[in-house]
Amino acid sequence: MLGIAMVAMAEEAAVISLGLIGAGTNNARTAGMLRNLSSFYYKVPGLLFCVRIAQGLVHMGKGLLTLNLYHSDHLLCSLTALAGLVTMLHACLDMKSIILGKYHFFFTTLFWQ
Repeated sequence: MLGIAMVAMAEEAAVISLGLIGAGTNNARTAGMLRNLSSFYYKVPGLLFCVRIAQGLVHMGKGLLTLNLYHSDHLLCSLTALAGLVTMLHACLDMKSIILGKYHFFFTTLFWQ
């Protein structure tokens, strides 16, 4: 029984990481893969939520926005953006109780400035 829960957690993490890798790129292949995943997981609400979040990250700003920690020609690292990204990644470690539970608003930490 524990193995099935670990596989489900790995699926959710893989979908979220696919969205983070393609964040703001508006990549057609990534968007197509996520569209196929949404039609495959339409009966699983937790995974469907993760797929929708990943789709939103890929289409972020219609290709005009990205998740970038650096500014001023890559000379300065924004510590606020780094804290937002690390907070979101830490929240994804326990996907069932944090992101898919009652603390879904942790995704807003990605958009700190």
